[in-house]
Amino acid sequence: MVLAAGASSRLGQPKQLLLDLYGEVLVHKVARDALEAGCRPVCVVVGAHAGGVRAAVSDLDVLVVENFDWPDGLSTSIRCGLSAVVDSNPPPSGRTEDVSNVYTDASGTTFCNVRTQLTAFGGVDGVLLVTCDMPSVGPAHIQLLMSEFNDASPRVASSYGDTWGIPAIFPAVDFAELQTLEGDKGAKNILSQRGSSLIPLEGGTFDLDTPTDVAKWRAAAH
Repeated sequence: MVLAAGASSRLGQPKQLLLDLYGEVLVHKVARDALEAGCRPVCVVVGAHAGGVRAAVSDLDVLVVENFDWPDGLSTSIRCGLSAVVDSNPPPSGRTEDVSNVYTDASGTTFCNVRTQLTAFGGVDGVLLVTCDMPSVGPAHIQLLMSEFNDASPRVASSYGDTWGIPAIFPAVDFAELQTLEGDKGAKNILSQRGSSLIPLEGGTFDLDTPTDVAKWRAAAH
């Protein structure tokens, strides 16, 4: 799920439509990276600059969904995109098996990850959340997240500096809670409360929020 509905008010122009060093629009690059990494389907959530963002990814095999509630914050895009992904993946006919595993996180807390909600949520076993403003993210990092998730880790996040967050993969058992998010906040609390495997992301502390950030990014690229 590419979260691309924000107004980029601090930047003064839509960050989704910035061009990288090679002339590729950022939202196009992120969606293409997700496709190249093996994500299916890739859902691009548009909002404030819907027309431009939609046009920027029109040549890609992605699902574009418009979040009309984008002014109410990031949580609305997560809920909107998740609903679209689930609706686009009907459950496999006759699939009723339950899959579970028990694991212990670094604090010694034991969790039971029961993937009984796979078919209830359209056969999607997990969802990757990624934004357009983290230049250090590429298909290689997304593949590392997916590999860790496929190795039965319940949820996987990126670590950078002294924190962690998106890009991150949430299993189907988290979908109900993701749909309860409110306001202008993401899903970091879910990652924190449940325990997550962490994949280091070099340069992950840098994002494109202000004109100064963009200037530094372009200077480094050259």
